[in-house]
Amino acid sequence: MVFVYMAFRTYLYALSGMFIKHPMLDMESMIQQGQFDSILTKPINPLFHVIARQFEYTFAGHIVLYIFTFGISINKIETQWSLGKILFFITFIFGAVLIHSAFMIITGSLSFFIVKSKVAVETAIYGLRSFLDYPLTIFNKFIQVVLTFILPYAFVNYYPAEYFLRKTNPPIFNSALYYMTPVVGIIMIILAILIWNNGIKHYKSTGS
Repeated sequence: MVFVYMAFRTYLYALSGMFIKHPMLDMESMIQQGQFDSILTKPINPLFHVIARQFEYTFAGHIVLYIFTFGISINKIETQWSLGKILFFITFIFGAVLIHSAFMIITGSLSFFIVKSKVAVETAIYGLRSFLDYPLTIFNKFIQVVLTFILPYAFVNYYPAEYFLRKTNPPIFNSALYYMTPVVGIIMIILAILIWNNGIKHYKSTGS
C-alpha cells in the first residue's frame, strides 16, 4: 500500500517539478534583484515566461523511480483494469499535476507580497508533501479535513488510490471524492493563476 502512495507522489511531483519548482523558488531573488522587471517587458504572459526559462531535467530520475516502483506495486495489488479505469488514470494524472503545480505557483506568488517567501515555497513543496506518503486514514479528523477541503493534497494520491484499490472500508467523507481529482486540479490551477495575477498588480519594482 505505501508503495502505491509513494509511487503516485514521486511521479506527480516530478512532472510538476520539471517545470514549476525552480522558477517558483527563484521568484524571491528575481523580485529582490529587480530581474522580474525584464519579464514584464516581454510581450508574452509573465507566468509562462518565468516557467519557460527553466527546465529541471534531473526530475527524470524521479519518473524512472516511479515507473519502477509502480511496476512493483501494481503486481502486488488486486485490481481489474478496464478502459474506464485507464481513462480515469490519465485524467487523474492530469488533475494531480495541476494540484502540485498550483501549490507551487501560489507559494511562489507570495514573493509579490512578502520579502522572504522561499521558506513558504519549500514548506509547501517538501513539508506538506510528506503527508502524501501515507493513507489519509492514519491522521486525525482535523488533518483529514485540511488535506481534503483546505489544502487538497489528498486528491493527489489518496482518493485516486482508494478508487483503484477499491477498499472495502467506508469512505472518510463521501465516495464521490474518489473521482474529484481532475475537478480539484482545474479549480486549484485557476485559483493559482488568479493569485499570481493579483500579485503582479501589487508588484513594485526595486528600481535597480
